[in-house]
Amino acid sequence: MLITDGGIELDMIVYYIEKCIKDKPKLGPFLVYIDSLANMSFAANEHLLRNIRGRHLNVNGIHGEAPTSMVGTLPGFGEAIYAPDAGTNGLALCEIEERYRVTYEQRVRFVVHVNASLQLVFDYDAKVGS
Repeated sequence: MLITDGGIELDMIVYYIEKCIKDKPKLGPFLVYIDSLANMSFAANEHLLRNIRGRHLNVNGIHGEAPTSMVGTLPGFGEAIYAPDAGTNGLALCEIEERYRVTYEQRVRFVVHVNASLQLVFDYDAKVGS
């Protein structure tokens, strides 16, 4: 189905996003990105997680809904999906904002203010678009 909004073909936008995701360069296993579309954090690298365990969830993402059966604890951020096929690790912005104050400089960086002496800086990476 073709959906348009003011002349913009939204199905073409979705195609472009999916193509960009598939064409992304290989990402380092310890890189963690902030994901503003995710509603739950996730990790492809099991070494970032503690206490990996079974738990059935239906996860919604850009590619639709999919079941998952493993979660773990991402220290400092809580429960995260263990997704070895994801190709990257991501912190859900909505979850981070529930725990910590977050500031954002457009196309420069996100800063997660963990406490008075610790800030996590996530610099914008033009190669991957985040």
